[in-house]
Amino acid sequence: MKVVERKPVPIYEATCSECHSTIEYKKAEVHFTGYITCPVCGSSVWAPTIGPKRYEVDEVEEGEK
Repeated sequence: MKVVERKPVPIYEATCSECHSTIEYKKAEVHFTGYITCPVCGSSVWAPTIGPKRYEVDEVEEGEK
């Protein structure tokens, strides 16, 4: 696979209702049910993928320039 044009990846944010941790995630990390698992306590957290909090730019490796 070849990347023709690299764009920033949207980063979303949710708060766990059990332990109140703030979690950042990418859309690709959300299960098809719309939930993610809190990495702190293991609870299911609703993970909306509308309105990203920020965008993450991947570091380009030397061989890709």
